Amino acid sequence: MIMDVLVEQNPWWSSRDLINQDPYVVAFDRSRVKWVPNVFNIIDFSKDLVYSLRGPRQIGKTTIVKLLIRKLIESGIDPRNILYFSCESIGSWEEFRDLLRLFMRMSPGPRRYLFLDEVTAIEDWSRRLSIFMILVF
Repeated sequence: MIMDVLVEQNPWWSSRDLINQDPYVVAFDRSRVKWVPNVFNIIDFSKDLVYSLRGPRQIGKTTIVKLLIRKLIESGIDPRNILYFSCESIGSWEEFRDLLRLFMRMSPGPRRYLFLDEVTAIEDWSRRLSIFMILVF
C-alpha cells in the first residue's frame, strides 16, 4: 500500500517526462501570468540544507515545489532520488516513518531530495521528523 502511494505521487520515477503532466505544472505552463517568487531562484540544491516553504493556503506553495522538482529533473538528477509526498494522505507517524524508510532503501542516492507537502498534518511532526532525519542521515 505504501509503495502504491509513493508511485502515485511520484510519477516521474517511471518516466521523467511525467512531471510535465502534473496538474500543478500544467496549470502553471498554461497560465498567461507566470509569477515565480524569488525563493525559486534562491534554493541551492548542491548544499545539505533544509528549506521550509510556508504561507497561507492556496498561494502556490505546491506549484513552486512541483516546479522545483521539474528543475531538478531537467538538470539531470535521477528522478528516483526525488520524493514528493503530500502528508494529508497519511494516517499516522508510523506510516510516514515507514514511507521515508522505504524511499531511502529504494533511492539510488547519494543525494536525495524530499519535498513534504502539508507536513503539519502529521501529529508532532517537527520533533519526530528531526529525530528521524538525524538517525537516518
